[in-house]
Amino acid sequence: MKRYDLMVIADNLHYADVFGALQTVEADLGRTVNPNVMSVAEWRRKHGQAGFVARIAGQPRLFVIGSDDDLV
Repeated sequence: MKRYDLMVIADNLHYADVFGALQTVEADLGRTVNPNVMSVAEWRRKHGQAGFVARIAGQPRLFVIGSDDDLV
């Protein structure tokens, strides 16, 4: 089964909230949605470091809500 990766950067959401909301979406799409949730502060702190966040930051992204300006 194909999957989608979803990065959620928010200070007022937790993994369980996002995971629960995605149950219906996965059924509608017929695909797994793999969420990754972090706070704005965590994104900013890890942005300059090597690893997952740096890899995401360096790739084209599709913003559902917000923009790069919200992350600086």
